[in-house]
Amino acid sequence: MQLDLRRSSDPGPLYDLLAKRYAEQGLNVPIPGPGYLKDLAEAFPDNIRMYSLYHGDQLISANIVSQYKHRLTGWMGNVRLGATDKPGDIAGNDIMLWTLIKKAKEEGCTEFEIQGAGERRLWQYKSKYNPRLEVSYAITRKDRLGQAAEWAYVNVRKRRWAAPVTAGGE
Repeated sequence: MQLDLRRSSDPGPLYDLLAKRYAEQGLNVPIPGPGYLKDLAEAFPDNIRMYSLYHGDQLISANIVSQYKHRLTGWMGNVRLGATDKPGDIAGNDIMLWTLIKKAKEEGCTEFEIQGAGERRLWQYKSKYNPRLEVSYAITRKDRLGQAAEWAYVNVRKRRWAAPVTAGGE
């Protein structure tokens, strides 16, 4: 099986994969538009890069990464459509991340971060890359309306994600 990781300047495939996968999962998450992603990549060509993983002409996975100093961060992407986990399925996300980790190391990066560590449903999936734990903090300020909106969001989200997480975390 020949897989090919290509640097891309077109955010369309990444955007399409994200939109389709979020729809499959019933998630209503805002996704930065292709124009915005393209503008970012053009404004910061040394720091923002888009990659696509292909099997022949078939798009398997896509990701946008940011690099600053010696840290590469997988910012957005790593989605697969119709995740079935059947024997013979291409583990595109795993291959994409592992290839990016190796690429980052070759370029002198000493850290690789998979964005979204706070997403509980993805912890098991992300843990297989031998991470070390790091403390992170978030500071927020909100009025009573903001507190009520957060409470409603958290409680709806908890009910929605009460279903067991499948292996692979996607």
